[in-house]
Amino acid sequence: MNNSKTGVNDKIVKVFIYLALFLLAISIIVPVAWVFMASVKENSEFYGNPWTLPQGLYFQNFADAFTKASMGSYMINSVIVTALALALLLVIALPAAYTLARYKFMGSKLLNILFMGGLFINVNYIVVPIFLMLVDADKALKTWIGSGFFLNNLFITALVYASTALPFTIYLLSGFFVTIFVKRIKYRPIFRNDAYSFGELQVLSVAEEYGAPDILSQIWVYDDGIVKGMIHVEGTEIRELYVD
Repeated sequence: MNNSKTGVNDKIVKVFIYLALFLLAISIIVPVAWVFMASVKENSEFYGNPWTLPQGLYFQNFADAFTKASMGSYMINSVIVTALALALLLVIALPAAYTLARYKFMGSKLLNILFMGGLFINVNYIVVPIFLMLVDADKALKTWIGSGFFLNNLFITALVYASTALPFTIYLLSGFFVTIFVKRIKYRPIFRNDAYSFGELQVLSVAEEYGAPDILSQIWVYDDGIVKGMIHVEGTEIRELYVD
């Protein structure tokens, strides 16, 4: 009886899940389809009634977008800004996240708190203040040297994008590095070799090392779903021990 009730409940839950997914798909597909239909209409059709189906496929709109509206140059600028922002993020976020995850020093906790606090800053709320700040800085620079630098500059735009994404990137990478170094620091008392614990201890190299039949015959593995362990014995000597 309980099994039948459980089966009915599972079916009801699945129905609600599929219904929610269907509604989500509709909410995404309908706007995209409407935008596409609007893009292949002539101006008279669009301004006459934007909700009707197009009378024909007017692909000249796409050509006009690239030739008259300079969409091609805008796309190239977007690619350049994205590449610069990613490069800045990699150069700044990777060392910062590695240092915060690997080393404990005075002020490291405060830096972690500040970066986590940056996650709660909504970028949409600071776009206008950032722009006004750049405008004032550009005006001040023009009064000093006669030319500006902060406006209409792809590097400055990429720098703004990278700065707003920096807290989340450092937070994400720090969590990744912490999971690596916490386990490898635990391995160090076993291996007693920094070069192996933090350099050679990689999945592929270890897999190749333990791929030999004579080594596999001396390894025992334990896994009960909660505790996982491995022990490597040579004769009466325990060579390696791993517990997770």
